[in-house]
Amino acid sequence: MLTLTQIIILAVIQGMAELLPVSSSAHVIAAARLMHIRDTASPQFTIMLVMLHTGTMFAVIAYFWSAWRKVFFASKDAFARFATKVIVATAATGIVGFPLIKGIEMYLDPGYTTLMSQGLVEIGSKSASPTASTRVTQLAATYQRKVPLFKIGDTLTLQATKGSDELPVSTVVVTPTSTVQDLLGFYRQGLAIDANAPAKPNGLPPGATLKADSENPSAVLIQIVGNPGSENRLKLGATGFVNQNGESPLAFSDEGKAEIEQLFKRLDLSAVALAAAGLLIFYSGLHRRAQRYPRKGITTMDSVSIGAIQGVCLPFRGFSRSGATISVGLLRGVARQRLEEFSFALAVVLTPIVIGREALRLITHHEPGAGPVGMHAFVPSLIGMGCSFVAGIMALAILSKLLEKGQWWIFGVYCLLASGGMFWMYLHGY
Repeated sequence: MLTLTQIIILAVIQGMAELLPVSSSAHVIAAARLMHIRDTASPQFTIMLVMLHTGTMFAVIAYFWSAWRKVFFASKDAFARFATKVIVATAATGIVGFPLIKGIEMYLDPGYTTLMSQGLVEIGSKSASPTASTRVTQLAATYQRKVPLFKIGDTLTLQATKGSDELPVSTVVVTPTSTVQDLLGFYRQGLAIDANAPAKPNGLPPGATLKADSENPSAVLIQIVGNPGSENRLKLGATGFVNQNGESPLAFSDEGKAEIEQLFKRLDLSAVALAAAGLLIFYSGLHRRAQRYPRKGITTMDSVSIGAIQGVCLPFRGFSRSGATISVGLLRGVARQRLEEFSFALAVVLTPIVIGREALRLITHHEPGAGPVGMHAFVPSLIGMGCSFVAGIMALAILSKLLEKGQWWIFGVYCLLASGGMFWMYLHGY
C-alpha cells in the first residue's frame, strides 16, 4: 500500500522527469526501488502512474497553450498544416512502435506457463463447489449463476501451436453425461500436456485442474499448467477454445505471458536505455552549437523522423521520449522553440493512448476473483496528479531556459550519470 508521502515524492519525480529529457519512467522505478516499493505492477501503482501522467499532460497544455494558439491555431491553414504534421508523426510512431513492442513480446514469450480462468465457476443450481465428477452442464459463472456455461450439443474446438508447429485440432461434444473431468481432459489433449512430466519451476505439475477459491467456498478456478519448456500458444483468441457459434464460454488469462511491462522492471536495461538517450542528447547538443541558421518550419520528413524515434522510445524505460524527439529535430536543423512546441504537442496526443493502454491493462489483468478497485486507490492518486502538474510546469520552465541558452547537452551528461547510478543499483540488488 503506497503512503501519501511516497505518492507525493513519486509525483514530483514524475512531473519533473517526464517533461525534462531524462526519462520519467526510469526515475520513478528507481525511486520506487529506493523506497522499497517492489510491486510496481499492483493496481494501486498502475492507477497512480496513470494519474501522474494525466497531471503532466495538463501541465504541457497549460504551459504551451499560448504559444500553440499563436503559431498553430492562428488560422485554418496553419492549424491544418500543424494537424497534418502531428498525424504524420503519430502514424510513424505507431508504425515503428507497435511492431517493435509486439516483436519484443513474441521474442520473450516462451508460450503459456499457467492459464487461469478469469472468472470463478460454481454449480448454477445450488451453492456447492464443482468437482471432477460434476456435470459440465451444471457449471455457471458466479456473476451469472442462472446461465449455464455449456449446453448439451455444444461442440468445443481448441487449436494450439507448439513453437511454429500446429498441434492437432481437439474437439469435444457436450453430452448429458459430460463431466468436468472430461473438460479438463479436453484441455490436456488439445494442449498436448504430459501429466507425467516433471513440475515446472513454480512447483506446479503439468495438467488441468480445479483450484479452490479462498474467499468463496462454493467456487473454483480452472488452472492449466503447461509442460516444462512448453512453447504452446493458443490460436483461438485469449480464451483458447470456442464453440460452434464462435463463442467463448470460459475466458482464460495467461499468467506467464510475456509483456513489454516486464522490461520496465529491469534496472540494467533502463540503465542502458538512459545511456543511449544521454549519448544522443549530448551529440545533438554539440551539433546544434555548431549550427548557425536553424529552420523555423517543420517538414514532413521532420515529422516522420521525430515520430519514428518516438516509436523506438515506447518499449524502453530510460529512453526519454522528449529527449529523443527534440534531439532528432535538432540534428535535422529545426529551430529550438518550434521543436519544443511540436514535441510536446505530440506528447499530448500520445499520453491519452498510453493512459488508455494502462487502464485497459489494469482491467484485463485484474486478479481472478479479486474485488473491484475502490475509491481509496484513486483519492491519493488525485493528490499525486496535482503535484505532478506543478512539478511539470517547473520542469518545462527549466527546459525552455536551457534550450534557449544552447545548453541542451547538459541533459545528456545527466542521463549518462543517471545511467551509472541505476546500474549501480542493479548490481547492489535494488
